[in-house]
Amino acid sequence: MRSSDFVNVISAGLSCDVFPCLWANPGCGKSEFLKAFARAEGYELIHINCYSLESTDLVLPSIVGSVVEYIPRSWIDKSLKATKPLIIFLDEINRIKSENVNLLTTLVLEKEVYEHRLPASTKFVAAANFSCKCSSALKLDSAVMSRFCHLLFDIPLVDSLPFMGSDLAQEFIVSNMDLIEESAQDSDFVNEVLEELEVNRRSLTWCLRMFEQQSLDAGARRAVAQGLLGVPEGSKIAAAYEDFISKRKRVFPSKIAGNEDELEVLLNQGHVSEVTALVQASLQQEKLAKDAVKFIVSRGNPELVRNIIITNKNISAFMLEKADLDSLGIPGITETSMTMIEVIIKYTSLLNPS
Repeated sequence: MRSSDFVNVISAGLSCDVFPCLWANPGCGKSEFLKAFARAEGYELIHINCYSLESTDLVLPSIVGSVVEYIPRSWIDKSLKATKPLIIFLDEINRIKSENVNLLTTLVLEKEVYEHRLPASTKFVAAANFSCKCSSALKLDSAVMSRFCHLLFDIPLVDSLPFMGSDLAQEFIVSNMDLIEESAQDSDFVNEVLEELEVNRRSLTWCLRMFEQQSLDAGARRAVAQGLLGVPEGSKIAAAYEDFISKRKRVFPSKIAGNEDELEVLLNQGHVSEVTALVQASLQQEKLAKDAVKFIVSRGNPELVRNIIITNKNISAFMLEKADLDSLGIPGITETSMTMIEVIIKYTSLLNPS
């Protein structure tokens, strides 16, 4: 994805209380990208390096009389007094020491450090490196891991220029792009992390909430789904959603006459309810009723016929006389008059009237 896509995904996620975790090799600019995002979006950013994190970095135990009290460090005071929206940046989250995993779990899930509760609106972003194969992230509580949308940070090198020094340095990179290799991205390692995710109603709900954000395109939605649900399930959900959206956006004909072939294609594609609605509306109008009856009988789609019969058991407003019946072009009709529902039931051979 491009850097603009990441901005859209992160913004959409934070608005739904879904927190991004960017995965890449060291030195790819993910930390600087997240810091720049926080500045641009007006967040108060608190940076925590998980690798060097100690419990005393969060609170300082102090004995008052016979009671142990936990005095918050300055960053907690800062978060409690923040006047802007707050983001806590968990850098190198997959290098956290095992003895601090529980501390991080409580921080992310409860937004609490010992008895000090952070503002309810607190958001989290995280960054993780591929190079640490003995990842503590795999040992984190599954609820913590599923709290993040795990994204492969693979922006093009040109998108990293704002984080790569002076104008002169950027000019040099642009003019020598073919000489500079981008860091290889180990997507298999991301998949290993994503295998630990639990696909549940909560993660699916977050995924669908993010899908509804207008700023995300199909590629971003796929990345989000994979980041929340894992690659196999996320890919399936993303593909199903794109199919769902394409069907909803389809423009359906507004009349039957002249559009019979297109309506049959739509029936074959599974748009039975939409075609039923059009036929239903036509049956209620005397000038269009014959077109509707002819289409139903000639196409013989069992589901369409069943829908019409079930919802129109009492269709008798428009009696079809001999001339009307002849104009339908249906072979075998000998009656001199019939109701529309009688024609549909009797001359649709693919449906069992019972």
